[in-house]
This record gives sequence, structure tokens and C-alpha cells, in this order.
Amino acid sequence: MHRLKNIDIQAAGSAEKALAKISDNPPFLVFMDIRLPGKNGLQLTRRIKHLYPKIIVAVCTGFDSNVYREAAYGAGADYFFSKSEMEITELIDLIYSHM
Repeated sequence: MHRLKNIDIQAAGSAEKALAKISDNPPFLVFMDIRLPGKNGLQLTRRIKHLYPKIIVAVCTGFDSNVYREAAYGAGADYFFSKSEMEITELIDLIYSHM
């Protein structure tokens, strides 16, 4: 069993709030949905990767199609996960592999 220690998990209700939090304290990893209030997750991914290229962006969405997958990677996402097929162990391994 993996135990996550000393990890600060924050949520943002919109793209603007997410960017503000990121600018205050840039994380090493961002989990992104495609649908967000304001900018969509792909636009926000593109912006984050432009401003903070070292931040890892993992798109986690219920829209599992090749079109969304290609769009996510085209926006600069480092990972793409389907919420319906995502395993918690994959997420834990992703976090630990970049700590």
C-alpha cells in the first residue's frame, strides 16, 4: 500500500483560480479536467505549459476518445487518463515517479 505524505492537494473552481494558485506556489503536478468554468482544460493546459513548462499536467476526463487524447497531448499534456478506466495505483505511481 502506498502512503502519501507531505503532499498538499488543492482544488480550483475555475481556470483563473487555478492559474492564481499555480502562480503563488507552482506545483510539480496538475490534474486537469477538460471541462472547466472559464477556459476549458485544454486551453488551461496550454497556458500552464507555456508559463511553467516543468509542471507535469495529467488530463483526467470522462471523455475517452482519440480526439480528446490527441487534443490533450497537442495542448502539452504529459499524461491522459480516462476517469472510467483510471486505476488509483496509476495515479499514485505517477505522483511518486515525479517526487
